[in-house]
Amino acid sequence: MLVFLKNNPVFILYIVLFVLVILYFLSAVIIANKTINHIFMKNAKPSKFKHICRSKGLNIVKDNIRKDKIRNNNDFFTQSKTISNVSFDGLNLNAYLYDKNDSNIYVISLPGYGAEAKVAYGLQQYIFKDLGYNVLSIDHRSVGLSQGNFASFGYYEHLDLLRWINKLVEIKGKDIKIVINGTSMGGNIALLSANRIPNQVIGIIADSAYTTTHEQFEYMLRKRLHLLPLHAKITVRILNIFTKKKLKVDLYKYNSINILKTSRCPVCLITSEVDSVVSPEFSRKNYDACSSELKRLYIIPNSDHLLTCYVNKKNYAHIVKTFIDDCQKQ
Repeated sequence: MLVFLKNNPVFILYIVLFVLVILYFLSAVIIANKTINHIFMKNAKPSKFKHICRSKGLNIVKDNIRKDKIRNNNDFFTQSKTISNVSFDGLNLNAYLYDKNDSNIYVISLPGYGAEAKVAYGLQQYIFKDLGYNVLSIDHRSVGLSQGNFASFGYYEHLDLLRWINKLVEIKGKDIKIVINGTSMGGNIALLSANRIPNQVIGIIADSAYTTTHEQFEYMLRKRLHLLPLHAKITVRILNIFTKKKLKVDLYKYNSINILKTSRCPVCLITSEVDSVVSPEFSRKNYDACSSELKRLYIIPNSDHLLTCYVNKKNYAHIVKTFIDDCQKQ
């Protein structure tokens, strides 16, 4: 046998390549399995694997975030009403309605992945309140007080959003004006609804939004786990098999680019110049695809994922207020 192998180096090469392919595939299966169990599922055991969804720059502004939570939470949530809704598949959903401002503009605030409305580290809901708008801050399915066993990264959540829009119109009347504000996964949820929204919605603000769920996971696996592009693609393909079978979620079905091509709703896209979780290129692609007459793209320097409002709060407030003012002129 040794003589045979010694005289057939090509055969040895084939064996090595075969072993490498098997290991490559097995590692993709392991990563895909960890992803669905530690990121998608609500009751998954705590895992360091979740770090691929977290901003690397978060520690830079952690003290500011803590101070803003203390200052704003009591003011915002003690004066909010708890609102319930039912999803298309029978889940009880929860949100908080702050309607103390004398305004007919209501901002629907959509947090990012896994973030409860009450503990989301985004300043956005407080910025909109301080600007004089009313705010409906949502707990996505499987988050906070909302029912559900998993996050679908926009697949089902954008259908929930349409129900929240109808609920808000039902409560506050048909004459209100609605602005949808989503961050990260929430931004994708907002964009996926862009061609199905009622007339009350005058604009969408998407901060650090992605285009498709499969592209987003490929980006995270390359950026945070340092997988090669082909390895990341294979891993997400396997992940999609798992999500379709276990969750009935197709990571390749919805593409915000296709939605924005057929939507006339004004859109404001905000992203950080260097984002460790969601590629800024996704916002550029969404902007280029958007067919609305009113569209904006802001790329904020010296920031990271969802931290653009902390880099310069006044500038962030100016961006969103100017956009909403322009939407009212349409």
